[in-house]
Amino acid sequence: MPSYFPVPSSLCWIICLAVGLLSCHSPEEQPPVTLSPSPSGPQTASVQSLEDEPLQVSEVLPDFLPARQAWPLVYVLKTRSVPYWQRMERSALEWGKALGIQLTVLGADQPQTTEFVEDQILLIDQQLTEGSLKGLILGPADSVQLVPIVEKAVAQGIPVITVDTPLNTDAPISFVGFDNRGACQAIGTWVVEQLGEVGQVLILEGSQHHDNALERSQGFLAGLQTGQEIIVLDSQPADWDYDTARKMTETWLDQYPQVDAIVAANDDMALGAIAALKAANRKKVLVTGFDGSQAGLEAIAAGDLSATIDQSPEAQVQLALKLMITYLEAPQPLPSEVLIKSTQVISRTTLLSPPHARAFPIFSFPYTSTHPSGAGVKPHWSSRTK
Repeated sequence: MPSYFPVPSSLCWIICLAVGLLSCHSPEEQPPVTLSPSPSGPQTASVQSLEDEPLQVSEVLPDFLPARQAWPLVYVLKTRSVPYWQRMERSALEWGKALGIQLTVLGADQPQTTEFVEDQILLIDQQLTEGSLKGLILGPADSVQLVPIVEKAVAQGIPVITVDTPLNTDAPISFVGFDNRGACQAIGTWVVEQLGEVGQVLILEGSQHHDNALERSQGFLAGLQTGQEIIVLDSQPADWDYDTARKMTETWLDQYPQVDAIVAANDDMALGAIAALKAANRKKVLVTGFDGSQAGLEAIAAGDLSATIDQSPEAQVQLALKLMITYLEAPQPLPSEVLIKSTQVISRTTLLSPPHARAFPIFSFPYTSTHPSGAGVKPHWSSRTK
């Protein structure tokens, strides 16, 4: 029997938004709401679909071991300035306490762009100098520049797991992330369907120094190529930033008299594009994001943002922590990469319609593996130190 994830309390805002919107839309057609304990004890509501599906991962996972001592671990965030990483931090703190470890979460209040990667390097180097660190979890701000400091940590006997963005090195014992390419291909295909396979599209990319940004761009293009008469007018990096995306969209709107869709690699850039469209009084332009942020979901409910995908940051950090604890308790080879493979597009229809109310992949808590071996996944979800 597969085990189930409890719902972290950090998801309450998503749940409340979804349930509230559903109740406003049609009081008689609300999906069933069940209660599950969060790791820290309080009960939180989760929206369940009529046909619940497991959250799939790409590899066969080991049996997770409980922490038999309070391992001192450090989680270095890519940034604290955006909602996605704020969700990561809240979830990490919850699960660190629940799993009985000494978890320190560090990060700078800077944009998630490569010019601030030095902040991460200094934070990690300081932890290595202090000498008490037993394991490092890292959300890299750059896939290349962080390689030397990570290899230094590994050389000192500190295991490293990267989250969200991979590094260009084999030094980490594992990488936990989201299937960016597959999810963005689903977004691209969805856009093609909405446009009837005919239209002119612009793409707002993330940072060129982030491997996950490249994967998302590749996914968008793969999905858009399913349309026989889809033309990609331009594709440019806006570095995950609202203002950069807004200014870039303003330039595009002056340049292109017809734009049918703007596809953005995160919700912040999508909202920047929407602001530019409103200022130019350009209507009927389909805009998609990526993150499933609170602002993104509210924009979908308001009819401004057309779609997004939630990349399950809470599930990513939980997996990373449990893999690290398991490795420290009994060193063993771990999967070099574990991807959460959820590609359900969140649109206004799925957000508001009860038959599709499980619009958020993070609400699907059983794990199954899509690994070619076909082996099942039987993790132990022990949440307390025994």
